[in-house]
Parts: sequence; structure tokens; C-alpha cells
Amino acid sequence: LTEVDTELQRLASISNHLIPTLADLLHYQPENNNNLAQQETRIAQDMRQAAFRAFASLGANDEDIRKKIIETDSLMEHIVTGLQDPCPKVRLAAVRCLHSLSRSVQQLRTTFQDHSVWKPLMALLQNASDDILSVASSTLCNLLLEFSPSKEPIL
Repeated sequence: LTEVDTELQRLASISNHLIPTLADLLHYQPENNNNLAQQETRIAQDMRQAAFRAFASLGANDEDIRKKIIETDSLMEHIVTGLQDPCPKVRLAAVRCLHSLSRSVQQLRTTFQDHSVWKPLMALLQNASDDILSVASSTLCNLLLEFSPSKEPIL
């Protein structure tokens, strides 16, 4: 709903609760209860997928919102982990989130350089679905822009 409407993105991000609440979804760890292990794992995957998709949607058009999202504690580490998740839906959501955030010139010069997100992104291109290939390729294009410090290490 918010992906195409900048005003809805701004309204959703005004609350100081939404972004931290979404980040909490990324911290969920399934319990090691053998009876419910598969169900707990699926729930954790669904929560990560939902958080990444919501972050991608919120940050689609507005630089200030992207900045708020990127400044979320350990988000970039979660995205890098999400790019390597065994669940394809989580990987796709993580790469969509990364793509949305990679539209920020300021973040390309700072946060993206600090976290070397291009390495897991390149690994993701191997044997990926068409959906993942499409979004990952678009993200790499953003990382390869002339002003991006990631350009040299990638090439």
C-alpha cells in the first residue's frame, strides 16, 4: 500500500514506533523446542520477510525515511544475513530492502561502504531465481554508480 504513495510512506514513518517494531521482527529467534521447531522456523522466516518488505516499501522514495531505516540498530547486518537465508522468500525480501536503500547517494558513500553488502549480493547471483536476479542486478547497478565507493572493489 505504501510502496507507491510517498505521502503514505511519510505518514507511516512519522511514528517513532514503526521502524523499531519492524526491526524487532528481525531479532526473533525460534525456540529450540523439537516439537515446534519447523513451525517456529517458518514463523521467524515470515517475520524477517515481512520486516524487509515493509522497510523496502517505506524507503522506496524518501531520503529521510531511508536514513531513519538505515540508522536502525544492526539493520545492515540483518540484511546481509537475510541475503544468505535458506528461505528464498527471505532472500528476495532482503535484496528488495537493499535495493530500496541503495537509492540513497549519502548511504552509498557511507553505510554501504562500511558493510560491503556487494559481497553477499554477488554470491546471491549464483543459481538465483529470476525475481532475485532482477532485483539483485538493479541493486548492483546502484552500487556501481560513478560516485559509489563500492564501484572499485566490485569491479
